[in-house]
Amino acid sequence: MLVETFSFFRSERFWRFAMNILFFLGFMGGVFLGALLIFPSSSGTQGFLESPSALGGQDQKGVSYDAALTGAFSLKGGSSLFIPLILSELELLGVNTRPASEEKSKLLVRLKSTGEEFRSSLGSPFFLKVEERGDGRYALEGFSNERTALAVTPLSYSENEARLEVNLFLAKEEKKPLEETKEIVIGRLESSLQSSPCFSALKESKWWGEDVLLRQYGGEAYGDQKTRQKLEIGSHPDSTICFVTVGDCLLFEEKGWKEAGPDAVVEKKPLAQVTALSPKGLELTLWDDVGFYSETIKLVLQPPPRQPLNLEALPTAIRMRSETEVSCLFGKRRLILKEGDWVLRTAHLFRPLRR
Repeated sequence: MLVETFSFFRSERFWRFAMNILFFLGFMGGVFLGALLIFPSSSGTQGFLESPSALGGQDQKGVSYDAALTGAFSLKGGSSLFIPLILSELELLGVNTRPASEEKSKLLVRLKSTGEEFRSSLGSPFFLKVEERGDGRYALEGFSNERTALAVTPLSYSENEARLEVNLFLAKEEKKPLEETKEIVIGRLESSLQSSPCFSALKESKWWGEDVLLRQYGGEAYGDQKTRQKLEIGSHPDSTICFVTVGDCLLFEEKGWKEAGPDAVVEKKPLAQVTALSPKGLELTLWDDVGFYSETIKLVLQPPPRQPLNLEALPTAIRMRSETEVSCLFGKRRLILKEGDWVLRTAHLFRPLRR
């Protein structure tokens, strides 16, 4: 019997059987280890890459988020729920692009439902209060001075829109937060400047181009104005004439718009700047006294006025009085003129302009 048993262990059939057993055990061990990696236990490794803030309940600056993960701030909806809510509630009122503005905040936002406004700067997050209404619905209560589970950080802006980063700190098992980040873009609402007197006065102004009279006869006294654009603001005869070029600013005061030097732009008054000039038009940008509300105004070049020829405006009875003087009639008045003299026509008569 012993000899037969010993012969069995030395046989080829035994070794084939042993190899099958080892292969089966190795296969089962690999399946078991793979299951542990793919399906971790709830008390072990979480099913996401845990950042230091998720493991410790703190952000990189060491500020605790534990308080933001309880009560109404224990968010469970995820970005698919809160992004549409923010897009429907958060309104961009204005973007501060005013030159030399002393206002550090660059964005003015408002909650549509509450009307509450908030000023924010690039890179500085602001926090929103969230209220759970039941049935998985949430509402934004307002802005918070303390850290909450819903943070919004302005990333960039232009004149008409702002790009924002929304951070949701979602409550997970064992109070460990999972941060979700999404980017959204909100457009600027129509400003209230369009109904203001400073806007209407500038909107109705007339652009006449370069003043031909100054360009030809202005001399040194008007040298700076020869190549500038003539802008008539207001209605005649109470209109104001400004000579501007690209980069020049206008300041609005009680009596209307006036030309402003570099030092005047810091005053908290409505400001306008010539931002573009081409044969197609002159473009001005208007800001309110702080700078959050702005509007762009485009003016077209006015055609030269067409006045019918009036014979009374022409001199008659012209006679040489001397080698340097000539006498003539303008209407019923005789004038003595020299080379280079100007004649001004008023409402009732002609009169020479003496040097």
